[in-house]
Amino acid sequence: MKIALHLHGMNFQVIKSMSSPNSDTVNPIHHDTVTVGGSGTMIHFNTNNARSWFFHCHIFWPKQAGLTTVMLADPATVQMAVHPSQAWEALCPVYNALPEELQ
Repeated sequence: MKIALHLHGMNFQVIKSMSSPNSDTVNPIHHDTVTVGGSGTMIHFNTNNARSWFFHCHIFWPKQAGLTTVMLADPATVQMAVHPSQAWEALCPVYNALPEELQ
């Protein structure tokens, strides 16, 4: 089965497509969506657009199966710019209870 994964906020380079046994690190194509499947797909992207970005499947059931994530690009820059309020901090007591190295 093939699914399409999409990255918000930045383009990525497709190093290896699931339909090809070859890798291209010299002149890869640029996309924001790529088809993935059982034979593997490899992408490369720069994290120079500081903020959190949604990476997800464009089909509904894989979203329900957990094929979504939020990636934080340039955490140090984001931490300098984002200052959550007390109300925000109170939203997730489970996260707040984690040791600092896991937050």
